[in-house]
Amino acid sequence: MIFDKSRITINSSKSQLFKVERFIEEICDRFNLSNTYFGNISIALMEAVDNAIKHGNNENDEKLVEIDFESKPGELVFIVKDEGGGFDEKAIQDPTEVIDDIEAEGGRGIFMMRALTDAVNYYEEGSSIELIFRIKGIGMDMDRERKKMLRGYNEGVEKTTQEKKKH
Repeated sequence: MIFDKSRITINSSKSQLFKVERFIEEICDRFNLSNTYFGNISIALMEAVDNAIKHGNNENDEKLVEIDFESKPGELVFIVKDEGGGFDEKAIQDPTEVIDDIEAEGGRGIFMMRALTDAVNYYEEGSSIELIFRIKGIGMDMDRERKKMLRGYNEGVEKTTQEKKKH
């Protein structure tokens, strides 16, 4: 497995989200992640960044959102940090509970992050969130396909070499 760290910093503007999408794509390509992993990482991380922009930094484009990435043995870790005052994750309502106030919002993004990651941790009074994805077989399907193609190529080369020796 390739181990590395990288960081991207954006202004708190939704117009900057394309940079985060590109960051995610580059990481998933680097680690040959399947579409399932890519989807989970993309949705969870974009939700965390959106919350940092909207709730943490109140869409003040002079404030920054940092996204750190680190690969560790068997897992990929993302940390999203905003310049806001944080929040108490325990005070966020569970969106799966029936509530009387149809207009009430909140908690859906956190619920999705918890559902799509293997672990979610909060630091710095909630202004920093860590998303952990445990990756068992990074690129295993792609690796199997490459090996199959390589075997086919080698068999073809060997067959061609044997035919040349006969002539």
